Formats: sequence, C-alpha cells, structure tokens
Amino acid sequence: MVARDVPLARHRFTDRLPDRCHGHAVGVRRRQRAGRCATAGDVPVPVPLHRRGLELQPRRHHRRRHSADPGVADRGQPRRHLGRCAVGGAVGSQPALCVGSAGDQEQRPRGSARHQGGASRHRLRSTAGTGPALTVTGRLATITLRKPAAINAIGPEEIDAVTAALRAAVADASVATILIRGEGERGFSAGGDIKRVRTMIASGEVDALAEFWANEYRLNHLIDTCPKPVVSIAHGLTLGGGVGLASHASHRIVTDSTRLGMPEVLIGLSPDIGGLWLYSRAPGRTGAFAALTAAHLSAGDALYMGLADHYVPHGEIDDVVERLQYLHPAEALEGFDAQPPSWVADHRGAIDRVFGANSVLEILESARLLEEKSAVAEIAMASLAAASPTALCVTYEALCRAANMHGLTECLDQDLRVGQHCARHPDLTEGIRARVVDKDRKPNWCPPTLADVSPVDVERFFAPIGKPLRFSDW
Repeated sequence: MVARDVPLARHRFTDRLPDRCHGHAVGVRRRQRAGRCATAGDVPVPVPLHRRGLELQPRRHHRRRHSADPGVADRGQPRRHLGRCAVGGAVGSQPALCVGSAGDQEQRPRGSARHQGGASRHRLRSTAGTGPALTVTGRLATITLRKPAAINAIGPEEIDAVTAALRAAVADASVATILIRGEGERGFSAGGDIKRVRTMIASGEVDALAEFWANEYRLNHLIDTCPKPVVSIAHGLTLGGGVGLASHASHRIVTDSTRLGMPEVLIGLSPDIGGLWLYSRAPGRTGAFAALTAAHLSAGDALYMGLADHYVPHGEIDDVVERLQYLHPAEALEGFDAQPPSWVADHRGAIDRVFGANSVLEILESARLLEEKSAVAEIAMASLAAASPTALCVTYEALCRAANMHGLTECLDQDLRVGQHCARHPDLTEGIRARVVDKDRKPNWCPPTLADVSPVDVERFFAPIGKPLRFSDW
C-alpha cells in the first residue's frame, strides 16, 4: 500500500424560557452589604443524576443528517485502507504532519470487531506522543485526542491540531466521513485545561487566553458547518470544551459510560463553546437545570435533551467504527435509536417547577419550598450553594439571551465576550483554586451571595470587550 500525504489545509424549539428571558437584566434584588467577600462553607456535592431511579422515555429529538451518497458508501465495494497521518507537535510549536505506511490489510467481513487482529491499522503516528492525531482508514478519517492521563484536556495546541486535522480531512477527496473520539477509558474529554487558564490570568495573559477561546469557538463553528458528516463518540466524561467538540457534530454518539455536562459555574465561569445554545433548546426548563447545577447527564439525558443522536452500547462501538469506514453514518448507525433511561425526563415536572422562575434567586427560593419533597430541589439547593453567585446570574441571563438567538455563531460571540469579563473577575481564579489546585472546595466568592449580585453587575459581562470574533467558512 502506497503512503500518501494528508494536506493541511439544527434544533427544534420546544418549551421556551420564561417570558422575562428577552435579553433583559436578571431580576435579582440586591441587598446592601459592606462589600466584603465572605467564605462559603462546605456544601454537599450534587449526586450524579445517573445514580437515581430511571425509566425508559420515548425519543424526542432529531438532528438533521447529511444525505447518504451511494457513490461514497457502496456495500458491494471492497474497503481500501489508506495511508495514515498524524497531526500534532510539541507544546508551543505549529502542528506537524507525519506520514506513515498503512501496509497491506486483509479485508474484513462487515461487523467484525477491530480488536480481532485489525487494531494495528489504527495505530497512530505523530511527532508528539500526546498530540491529537489524524488517521485515514477506508473512507473514514479519525481525529483522536490523545491525553488520556488528563482525560484529554484541551489547550491551545490541541485546538490548533484538531483544526488542522479537520481541514485536512475535508480537503482529502478520498475521505467521506470524519470521526472525532478520545483515547482512554475515562472519557472523551474533560474540557479545557483550567489550571493553565488560571496561570494565564495570573501572569496577565488575558489577551492570549481570549485568542485561545476564540480559536476554540471557531473550531466549534467549523464542526457545526462541516461539509462532510462528522461523527463524535462522547464516552465517559465529556465536559465543557469536550461538549463543544462532540455536540456540534452532525452524528453524535453516546454510550453506557457517558457523563456529559457544563460545570463552569462551579469555577466562576459561564458555560461557553455554544453550550447555552444547545441548552436553551432543550425541553422545558431542563437546559436551565443543567446549566445552573453543572449536572452530569447520562446517555439517556443527553438524547432526551437533544444533545446527542444515537445510543451505541459500549461493546458495539468498535463495530460501528468499522462500519463507518465504508458506510455513510446514516447507514452505519441505522438501528441505534434506542432511548436509554433518563433521570431528567423522569423528573421533568419538578425541574420545570423549580427552574421556571425568573431569576436564580427565585429558583433558589422555589427549591427551598420543595426541598423535602423533591430530589430536584435537593440537587438545586446543593449545586447553587456551591457555585459562584455571579457566574450563576450571568449564566441565567446568557441562557435567556441564547434562547432568542438565530444561530450558533451568535452564541459563540456572546461566549467570548462573557468569558473575557469572567477572566477579569476574581471568582474565576478563586474557583479554579478551590476546585482543582488546593481542592478545599471552600471558594471565597465575590460577592458571596446571590442577593448581592445586581442587574447592573450582570449587564457588565455582556459589554463589548477585546477583538470581535470572526468566523471563517469552508
């Protein structure tokens, strides 16, 4: 087999947010204080949703699919295993390409498992052992995140490399489908490298941080508008920036181990990567629930909320990946339409009652009234007590605004503005310290309570700042 170079090169609106969600300031009454930030006490960590009782729910959401091209995926044609390339590079360097020979491969019957003698053709070669890699097998280009020890955390280098790999796969005429996945059993990606974010802020590199986020959001846009079908496999932890890589794909797979969520409010940040665009289009008030509680959603929850399209049991992932080498995703994923149990669906009524209020402070008051009767109220009480009051109020306002936007790019532009203001607010570095540096879970939020966050405070996070976010099309 001759090696070849790889050149570098959606949602249905359901129940809307409350009537007040039309871009106005958060309705939080401010209690006058001395202006001093107190220390928040220890609070219980919310119980993951998947540990509670579950029932099967009907499938509710459908994403647009790329139409199958019979000339691309013909069941009768033998599968060709093409050359393999890797995109990566040392930290601080430009992504590099490495070309390897695929070698002659024995043709396998449809449905055979890759681990039965065929795994060698998927080995990755790269100039950097942990950089994202691009491989091409048959008609499938696979982009793999390869930092399993850090649950495939995303930094500027990873964003640059994945962007380069995605463009290379689109430019390759032999590639029909693009797959994005993460290495290791712990998860697809735990999101951005937040320790590095804290270091950048502490060293005054807020402009460099903004550029990192801007490049990440441009990648989210490229995935969303990719001219070739993009398949993602969100196994295990898929959080924050990982959601951006997985949930903007055209064919989104979840599996038994999926734990998907946007935990930003716990570190003093508002959910970004277009996550609020997705959450604002979830059924009822489930998006507000997920955004404000930083809930880890199961496969069933993700499907119910429109964050995923297909449930594939863990034991069948390899077979699906092999089918994608010669079939269009619509054919390869045919039959994988089951709806696993969803805790969110089961508790939809209570979620809508508690999170249907017109401000975060009112949501907290609603939860207190239902605390003894509702698991939803218990989760709300614990989660809202643990999160940054400012981040919660900003997130609620951003979610309301996202509900009235016309496209993902509007939300990403908002994300960049809000994120830059968060980077200049003390809660972000303090939240990262308390969660992942010292791990004492005792952040000193400023201000310390929801009642101390005024509408004027919230509005400042949406003011223009820095360079405008510009997107490039395919």
